[in-house]
Amino acid sequence: MEFVRSHQVTHGLPTHTHDTYSIGIALHGVQRLVFAEQTLLAGPGTVLLSSPGQVVAHAPLPGSGWAHKMLHVSPDFLRHLQRQGYIPRRQPLTFGSPLRSDAAWVARYDALHQQQTPPSEQALGALLGALFAPAVVGGGAPDPRFQGAVADVQAYLQGHQQQKLALDGLASRFALDKYQLVRQFRQHVGMTPNGYLTMLRVEQAKRLLAQGCSLVETALEAGFYDQSHFSRYFLRYTGFTPGDFQRAQYFTRPGAAPVGTFVHH
Repeated sequence: MEFVRSHQVTHGLPTHTHDTYSIGIALHGVQRLVFAEQTLLAGPGTVLLSSPGQVVAHAPLPGSGWAHKMLHVSPDFLRHLQRQGYIPRRQPLTFGSPLRSDAAWVARYDALHQQQTPPSEQALGALLGALFAPAVVGGGAPDPRFQGAVADVQAYLQGHQQQKLALDGLASRFALDKYQLVRQFRQHVGMTPNGYLTMLRVEQAKRLLAQGCSLVETALEAGFYDQSHFSRYFLRYTGFTPGDFQRAQYFTRPGAAPVGTFVHH
């Protein structure tokens, strides 16, 4: 579990996903979010939500900065809360919309975020359990004939993230035209194969940094060409430098998942 806080961020984050549930509130400024081919605006007090694997990009409106508080929660912990009854057992563990307006929930979340000690399971369960609603099913589904091929490409990239991506070779491996591969992958996943591979590398780097690996070791292990390449993309996708991210890590107890508090100016 990971807490994140930012201040006066002036740059945007490109199309990306998280392998966690990302839950937070906008503090000031206005963000433009691109989600499921929709462009949405999030002002102060808006609840920000995304499920694992959901594709989103966001940036502040020109001439302004934005700030937010976020909580990243693992899918395993959400399933645990569901088994404990905080979330109805038949309820899909996905958010129907990336934005929500709920002043009472924002006040509860803000109080929890300001605690100096890790929150109790009961407090988290009550807070997070209030968020889940039936998933909204969107239209314009991608061509189902390519669903299996795209899933195979994703699995291949997940197992070969240290290798340089050669689009021609990747397309040939899965008997697709290069342009067809890019088009169908984007329609099914929400980003290009290259963007997906970069996102995988950044998520792996976050895990390695949380484990205490050096920046050089993390860059190479996660599949980046060098530390400069790593630092540039890590900042672009997370809004934090690798060093700032690692320095902010702390652990609640031996063997526990990392919990971090980040302050970004």
